[in-house]
Amino acid sequence: AYFRELADLPPEKSPDAARKIWHDINRPNLLENILPTRERASLVVRKASDHSVKELWLR
Repeated sequence: AYFRELADLPPEKSPDAARKIWHDINRPNLLENILPTRERASLVVRKASDHSVKELWLR
């Protein structure tokens, strides 16, 4: 539903939509959930720019 709307966006509106998603969803998640617990992670997944798994680290 939500992502369906994004898939139908004209290319000229995509950058604004991406910035809004980063600001409203991804940035708060990074600051509130990921960064504070990062050092306690037992498994780290690093992804490439295409979201494929680039590295796995088991600590």
